[in-house]
Amino acid sequence: MNTAFAQAIERWHDFFLLAGGASATLVGLLFIAASLHVEIFGNETASRARLAATQALTNFFIVLSLSLVFLVPDQSPQAGGVTLIILALIGLGRLALIAIQQLRGKMAVRPSSLLLYYYILPLGYNVSMLYVAATLLAGNAGEMGWLVWVIISVLINATGTAWSMMTQLSIFRRDSNTSKA
Repeated sequence: MNTAFAQAIERWHDFFLLAGGASATLVGLLFIAASLHVEIFGNETASRARLAATQALTNFFIVLSLSLVFLVPDQSPQAGGVTLIILALIGLGRLALIAIQQLRGKMAVRPSSLLLYYYILPLGYNVSMLYVAATLLAGNAGEMGWLVWVIISVLINATGTAWSMMTQLSIFRRDSNTSKA
């Protein structure tokens, strides 16, 4: 076991505990919100709400996973680095999938929200995770502070996309009620 790494991780214990707890709570709330409107998610015109829900869920999962991994006692820096690489690759894969759907015209998302929530923030925090992963794989925990930016930006992204989901559901419901009247 790497004693220096264990000491560095111990200083981050409360941060990861708070981030993981908040993320798990928000995942639960997201599931409740989605389950209350499950019939809407099956409708093709609700693609923006589905995209936002998937993005939010993925982001909350990333924070929860990061927190869980770094709360494991006697963790090695290499295990933390590998985890960060896997989570960054999941995030970059999601980013690529969104870009492909956008290029094919299968996604109607406003350009401003698309850029910030679906490209800029995800690219920034996934690249940052890869940077921290590289330093951890080299046995250096000195760059762990970058994970503050990663977790805060992922939570901002997740919260923004969850809010987008809720507003899209509201618009969809309003339009459905208007067409029935």
